[in-house]
Amino acid sequence: VRNCLFRALGDQLEGHSRNHLKHRQDTVAYMIQQRPDFEPFVEDDVPFEKHIANLAQPGTFAGNDAIVAFARNNQVNIVIHQQNAPLWQIHGTDKSNARELHIA
Repeated sequence: VRNCLFRALGDQLEGHSRNHLKHRQDTVAYMIQQRPDFEPFVEDDVPFEKHIANLAQPGTFAGNDAIVAFARNNQVNIVIHQQNAPLWQIHGTDKSNARELHIA
């Protein structure tokens, strides 16, 4: 299954992963709307448009930029658990009562 990130985030957000394609589409749309925030983090040899077009395709790897976009778009904080590594936290909002999603 190659929609792992959006399935995991959807499961944490909604209790199921059925809307993973919608979450991918919403994340891509957010990145386009907020292009100045995300374009600097695209690899130098890849135009932003190509990066976004690839990310929009189901099954395409989604990286840290997509996690940040998902968090901001959904106004949630995301905690990433990695074996033998400290927790990595993505703050999608400054609200003190924001939902916290956990992925590994």
